[in-house]
Amino acid sequence: MTAASFVTSSIGLLLACTFGYAITTYLISSLPRYFRWALAPGVGLGFCSFIFVLFRRPMFTIEAALAVPALWYLFRHKAPRPTWPPVLTLVLVAAMVLAAAGLTERVERIPHGEWDGWAIWNTHARLLFRDGSNWKNDIKYSFHPDYPLLTPAATARFWRFAGTDIPEQGALLGVVLALSGAAVVASTVGMLRGTTNGVLAGVILVSTPLYLQHATSQYADVPLSFFFLSTIALICVYAELNPDKRVLVLAGFTAGCAAWTKNEGLLFVAAVCVALALPVLRMGSKLRARLIPFGTGLALPLAITIFFKVAVLGHSDLIGEQTNTFGKLMDLSRHTQIVEFSIRALRLLGQSFGQWSISVWVPLFLFILYRGIDRRAMQNPGYLTGLMTLGIVTAGYYMVYVVTPQDLAWHLDSSINRLLLHLWPSALLLTGLALKHEERGKGMIYVKS
Repeated sequence: MTAASFVTSSIGLLLACTFGYAITTYLISSLPRYFRWALAPGVGLGFCSFIFVLFRRPMFTIEAALAVPALWYLFRHKAPRPTWPPVLTLVLVAAMVLAAAGLTERVERIPHGEWDGWAIWNTHARLLFRDGSNWKNDIKYSFHPDYPLLTPAATARFWRFAGTDIPEQGALLGVVLALSGAAVVASTVGMLRGTTNGVLAGVILVSTPLYLQHATSQYADVPLSFFFLSTIALICVYAELNPDKRVLVLAGFTAGCAAWTKNEGLLFVAAVCVALALPVLRMGSKLRARLIPFGTGLALPLAITIFFKVAVLGHSDLIGEQTNTFGKLMDLSRHTQIVEFSIRALRLLGQSFGQWSISVWVPLFLFILYRGIDRRAMQNPGYLTGLMTLGIVTAGYYMVYVVTPQDLAWHLDSSINRLLLHLWPSALLLTGLALKHEERGKGMIYVKS
């Protein structure tokens, strides 16, 4: 990557972050600025991917036109004076800097990413970048044409800023969202359970080997995990701190970005809707109070995702090649194989914590043991919604394996680690939120929703 392309890509990223921060500030202005900044890169890159796919050639004109009111709004918005972060926060910053340095070195070693990175996601990005208006027809003949386009569109947008398709730039999205994910975990847990808890949770995430590996693989799994995480974080914050319904609007938008990132995101959207609806299903007013704002934020990304699915008509091998579904459901050996693979994958998730020769489960267990569990926090509706969402998604993943038309051993071996990666940051967030507050005697802030 040349110095010129690095500068132009940085401009593209800065502009996306500006859009993201303007959106988060408008929707959740009452929440701390560090939380809005943690969400801003993902929100902005998702928003810019919509602009790229919808407008394509006049992308620069559209973004420039939108940048003016965004900057004007941020200029007019009165923000409190910035304060120096607690000293403990610098530990998280140092961990993120070290992670970024290691990720940069890894990008230099594998500039094209791993197998799916260049075979699927970057192939789709090149069609968006090079193929003009023919991309909708030609993408049908690519590998997995039905995969949504947030990652390819964001990559192609970086290439538009650079003027050429430089392979290393495809990793920029993964690196940025991996570090942003750690910031979201740390800021959410820190805001609700204290700075120490937040920093420890963030450090554990940014030191998870599989998480860092896929930050540069140019797959869509780390971006998907970011949008899972952000949605659940916003729902938890809404339930505990902020009754403003616009928090749920932003949660709907990030859930929609998950659907726009991978097919698994559609399952996540359904899971969140069920988890939001079930506790108040018989109370129409409360149901509308939850689902209408969430659906408002969800509308644009979900509409674009459905449009893409309808326009492209991509073939899904998991659906189109189904055979003997009932027999597979009744086959006990398949269930046993899936459970055994899952246990093995959980062991491998944190095989070595950062550069230490210990499992990530060791510091996590010590973290829980040191702080203690707050049962009242685990009964909060936001926490229960997040837990139910992950439970439904996990059950959905499990059923896909049970009925898969592919060879089960191959399918498990090639994907189960990445499916766990989708859930890991959100699971770590919920673990942090189940802990007692670091200040003795300080209770959880509870707001009925």
